[in-house]
Amino acid sequence: MNPQKKTESKSPFNDVDFAHQVIKAIEKAGNSIKDEQAFIDRLRHVEYGLNAETECSVILAWLGNCSLVHKMSTEGHIPQDMKIPDLFAVFEKNGQILKTFIEVKSTEDLKLRWTDEYHRKLQHYCNIIGHSLLLSWKIRPFGQWILLDPTTPGLVKDGRIDFCDAMTQNLMGLIAGDFIVTPKSGIGIHFNGQIVKKEKVSKNESNVNIKISGCFWGDSKRNKFDNLSQSEIALIMILANNQYYHEKKETATWGYITPDIHSKEQTIVSAQDLLRFLVGFSKEDNERIAWKNVLQELNDTISRDDLLTELSSNIGSTVQYVIHLNPKTESSILNEEWYKGNRLNK
Repeated sequence: MNPQKKTESKSPFNDVDFAHQVIKAIEKAGNSIKDEQAFIDRLRHVEYGLNAETECSVILAWLGNCSLVHKMSTEGHIPQDMKIPDLFAVFEKNGQILKTFIEVKSTEDLKLRWTDEYHRKLQHYCNIIGHSLLLSWKIRPFGQWILLDPTTPGLVKDGRIDFCDAMTQNLMGLIAGDFIVTPKSGIGIHFNGQIVKKEKVSKNESNVNIKISGCFWGDSKRNKFDNLSQSEIALIMILANNQYYHEKKETATWGYITPDIHSKEQTIVSAQDLLRFLVGFSKEDNERIAWKNVLQELNDTISRDDLLTELSSNIGSTVQYVIHLNPKTESSILNEEWYKGNRLNK
């Protein structure tokens, strides 16, 4: 996979001067903007929304059960008692087809505002067309997209949806095909080295000059793994955040490994996380993924099914668990066929 060209910045805009270029174009057309910063903030808000819809579309398409997804148009005559949802999507699983509209939300807060009036306007449109309504919500600090049926009893309380309530009703795995992976403990990248020089700084501290003599992927016993798959390497590089260092008289070993399976630090990773890593590994920390480009090149990215097959085939070696989650409450829009296992569930 070729690294994408780095053209993004800390600004929400792919081009840091984009907002100012728009302002100048408007002024040349004979109009003026009194509050430039307010206008820029509004443009940022719009772009965040557009990016959220694109990111959601890419993830749904990649997860495998979604055979069609596209943005909805708001052009034309729309009555005031209706609201057009952001996306239309078709999901297929176990011979079943689900056609649905999706409203997309992205927030910093752990609560989402979802009023009866807002829902009623969306539902009015969905009822006329004859398809169900789903809500896709990303809590940005959490980093995950969740998929919800807003009609689920108890989900909406006083016009708000709480993050914890939403997580128990998440349909992203059941409908779209998301899953969770836990690596074996102690899996990571290991190093061997020769101590060239050691200088004691204090009672418990030393400066050590080490010549690296070897590097390999391995387990907690430093057994080597050859020919790791792309998905295994991605899993390790995301979660191998525990460090160790052992020193003998003339040699040293160290590495970055996954946490112990019984420790409080035990971590998991979703299929969404793996996709983000695969398409964004070449970017710096402050860069954002250009999801529109990812969508155009999705066929060149390892598929969800191939990735799941690779991970499932390595249960017991590099992988501890592959987990498929179902919601607490069965959604009324799904029949029993949707609950009969998961694709490639091994």
